[in-house]
Amino acid sequence: MNGDAHAIALRIDMNDNETQDVAVIEVERDANNQTHVQIVGDESLYGKDYIVEPNQNTPNPGYSGGAVEQTTVIPISGFLANH
Repeated sequence: MNGDAHAIALRIDMNDNETQDVAVIEVERDANNQTHVQIVGDESLYGKDYIVEPNQNTPNPGYSGGAVEQTTVIPISGFLANH
């Protein structure tokens, strides 16, 4: 956590001795008090610069199935105000 920026690491246990980073959720409030969120996939799993942003209209480049993508928007303004 750094002022108006937060980073939340998503990590899983591979076994009793190893973990694997999956992604980092980055939350930042800018000078106009707007909140921005990015989910950055771990490069070893998803490749370089795999970034997802809420309300992004670009299809997920790593998904090739036939399901319809949906984005769930979660209000986070209270998250930043409380930290």
